Amino acid sequence: MRSRAPALAPFLRSDTQGQILALLLGDPDAELTMSELSRAVGRPLTSVHQEVVRLVDAGILSSRKVGPARLLRANEDYPLLRPLEEIVTALYGPLTHVRHAFGSLPGIQGIVLFGSWAARLAGQQGATPKDLDILVVGEPSRRQVYAAADEVQARMKVPVNPTIISAAEWSEGSPFVETVRSRPYLEVPVG
Repeated sequence: MRSRAPALAPFLRSDTQGQILALLLGDPDAELTMSELSRAVGRPLTSVHQEVVRLVDAGILSSRKVGPARLLRANEDYPLLRPLEEIVTALYGPLTHVRHAFGSLPGIQGIVLFGSWAARLAGQQGATPKDLDILVVGEPSRRQVYAAADEVQARMKVPVNPTIISAAEWSEGSPFVETVRSRPYLEVPVG
């Protein structure tokens, strides 16, 4: 049975492919193993392996062996690397960039992406997202949260809308939280 094209990027083969590309193209120093990629995108190793083989065969990624590990990175010699990086970052970059900018801030207990971007990643059809909605759970510094939002906004080139709520509000479920939970959302690993 054929899988449907991803709603977020129908020109890509899969969301897994988009997430792998976002991780490796979004950071020029990134060099990850298959297992690290599998954990980062939350997909089985076999699915990640299939996508990586296609991307290496196409020349988009390069690989090298270090002992038993196969390290993967963006192929800097791929002629369309920069345009592809811009496209992939715009569509799949939020996971990578939000995790990087917000994940280590003190006082954060959780990060939730919601709104149109999360809906597209969940497979709901619609227009390309024009902003990024982030729910920050915990008691972080507002200044640090807005600085992190500015960092993501500069990288993604779309408005970033952070909302801060307490862990109690997230677990008890205020009307706002219930609205977020009633629609597609994605929890971003922190730490």
